Amino acid sequence: MLNFEHKSLGNSKFLVYNINQGEEINPIGLFDVSTEHIKGFCPTKYSESDNVVEYDITDKVTLNEFFDEVVCKREILCILDSILDALIVARNKKIDLRNLVFDKDYFYANPETAQVSFIVLPIVGATNPVDLNGFFKDIVFSLQYDKSEDTGYVVELLNYLNKNTHFVYEDFKAFISDISGQSMIEEIWEYEEPVAEVEPETEPEEEPVIEIEVPEKKGVSPMFRQSTRKELTADDILGK
Repeated sequence: MLNFEHKSLGNSKFLVYNINQGEEINPIGLFDVSTEHIKGFCPTKYSESDNVVEYDITDKVTLNEFFDEVVCKREILCILDSILDALIVARNKKIDLRNLVFDKDYFYANPETAQVSFIVLPIVGATNPVDLNGFFKDIVFSLQYDKSEDTGYVVELLNYLNKNTHFVYEDFKAFISDISGQSMIEEIWEYEEPVAEVEPETEPEEEPVIEIEVPEKKGVSPMFRQSTRKELTADDILGK
């Protein structure tokens, strides 16, 4: 049984894992998430003296809490896409999937951006089976969909998961992008293109006529008028 408790410090919230007697934490498994902020993972601190692992969950809710409300297509696809991004990071940093907690009560999301954060719990000797296909299906089945939208995409998601029991992360991301109609779901969620203001057209001002005074010569007027639209030449000035 996972031995978690919550604590607050000012405006910050933390999830604390109390290491059970007989359990041992592998500090190497926490190295990346405790030394740098990695997108898709809760910032983590391990205290060997206190025998606890602490996760910063400020501004986050559990996935179950997120799904307690009716969610729209964009939110659902953002969540799925964000999970896949985190799994790709875990693969690239060689974080063992068995050290990730897939329990939706300890799996967090930012309600403003629909971006998820895993917690890493590398218990030595843990052999938790990881069924990614079942995990994604469970998410799809547990949602409260917005009935005002066309929910045909839900059938498409389930058909994809049924046909691809051992899917490739990048392929699943591409599929999500296809059914969303957008290529960068997380950017669209956080950013809306501003509408450009169109300035009214104005009539171009007439260019001024420049008067150039030249020395008087035979056959040449002492005042010579020339528009700036024409470049002056020596012949113009000398009256040739």
